[in-house]
Amino acid sequence: MEVGSPRFRTHKVFLTEILIPAYAELGSLVFAYSQGSMVEGLSDSSDIDTVFVWASTIPQKQLRPPDGIADGHPFPRTFDRQETLWVAGQEFGVSHITQQEWAQWLQLLDDGEGCSGYPMPVIAAHGLLSGVLLHDPAGTGSELQLRLNQFPESLRLKAVSRARLGLPTYLEVLEKCDELGDGLLFHGELSRASCLAWIGWFSAQRRYWPLEKRLGLRLRLMDRNDLAEMEERVWSSGPKLNSRLEAFKELIEQLLAEMP
Repeated sequence: MEVGSPRFRTHKVFLTEILIPAYAELGSLVFAYSQGSMVEGLSDSSDIDTVFVWASTIPQKQLRPPDGIADGHPFPRTFDRQETLWVAGQEFGVSHITQQEWAQWLQLLDDGEGCSGYPMPVIAAHGLLSGVLLHDPAGTGSELQLRLNQFPESLRLKAVSRARLGLPTYLEVLEKCDELGDGLLFHGELSRASCLAWIGWFSAQRRYWPLEKRLGLRLRLMDRNDLAEMEERVWSSGPKLNSRLEAFKELIEQLLAEMP
């Protein structure tokens, strides 16, 4: 079965035959996979995100990306653990992690944690499970996917508990922001409260939080048009803070009703 959007499938040969072999020469590569909207078939016009998992040491920044694989313009942008490069006009995002760090993420998830910070382990878990393994000579990536398929019961229970305990406090803060007209603070707190609620709800369904991006589309693909519409009303219910607050209260009432 073909996986990903048509544009991703077009660039898959470049990933497997040029990009990954070039990076593999820089160190001890354990496995590599692509993830994100184009891989999941949610979009045909975004970047292609590829994750490299190294045995111990991430290749030095000055060696990345390998010579000769990227367009000269736009010029590749390289950071400590990731880089952005363009090939034939397509944007590729490359990120790096060690095998030990993935093991630490896995332990956090098993302990019911991993729902905060960056990178966020719960999002990484979704990325690997919904992604495509492109290099996995020893089967390490496949084994990790099998492990992640068993959603941790501790994560389900703790994420739901955090949502139930934390949302009332957020509502108090949001009501105060509405009273004072603090719009910037209101929207920052609303974003954090929304993530807390959604992480709890996805965990209750034994699903890893997939990130805020394209949330409405993801919900519709889960046959939850009702939740997609409620979520959209939170952000489009008019300029008044109170309207958005009431829409959010309606949303979390429904989400909490579906959490055990």
